[in-house]
Amino acid sequence: MSDSVFWKKLADKFRKLPQKILILQAEKEYTVGQTEDAKWRLMGAIGRKAEFEALARRGASRFSNQPTDLLDVWIEKVSQNVPDGRDQNFFGTSKSGGIERNTVSRTLRNLSQRSADYCMIMEAAAVQAEFDKAIAVPIHRNKARHKRKKRRKNTRRRQLELSQAPKSPIKPRRAVASIGTHASARRMETHIESKGMSFTEFAGRAGTSDRTLRTFRKSGRIKRSVFDSIATAMGITREELLNS
Repeated sequence: MSDSVFWKKLADKFRKLPQKILILQAEKEYTVGQTEDAKWRLMGAIGRKAEFEALARRGASRFSNQPTDLLDVWIEKVSQNVPDGRDQNFFGTSKSGGIERNTVSRTLRNLSQRSADYCMIMEAAAVQAEFDKAIAVPIHRNKARHKRKKRRKNTRRRQLELSQAPKSPIKPRRAVASIGTHASARRMETHIESKGMSFTEFAGRAGTSDRTLRTFRKSGRIKRSVFDSIATAMGITREELLNS
């Protein structure tokens, strides 16, 4: 049940109370500055107060989630929010243990009708809160929808700009300047062994490194300039080494 419906039904129940309860009033006496222990008590109606108390406690349960006297909470809410010029406040003094204290006696009249009026105040506040909440959700959804639409629009614009931008010509991949065969690599290895040299010594004559020669022996491929140097170090031409 929504809050607005709850308060509307409770107001109707207060109005339908029997006539004897409609003249119900509440009284509270306390010492000035010491209101914590003072409680409201019902006065003025003959019998059937339980009906009013049940409604009052039901209404007060919406205000507190702590152990408390719900009837006292309800009457205090009514006194604060639905004033009535017929209420009475009596001021006096009392002595206890030789100490004189100022006292107040308050009387609230027409409690049932004022309770119904207070329910109407709460109903109006609940209706406004429910309305604000109801329109807040569509507003949030509209903002989210607008953001998604804006992102899609920006994406389409970027895609269009990219499609219309002049494309850079694709540069052909440069051919790898390597040459050789496994047969030529084996001939080089045979030459090194026949001369009784190490790979390091032959690499020095060919102007390259030992590591480069060993890579050539495994792959059969090497840079064209190094291949020519190897052929020269062996005392043959490039073509002779290549056609080995």
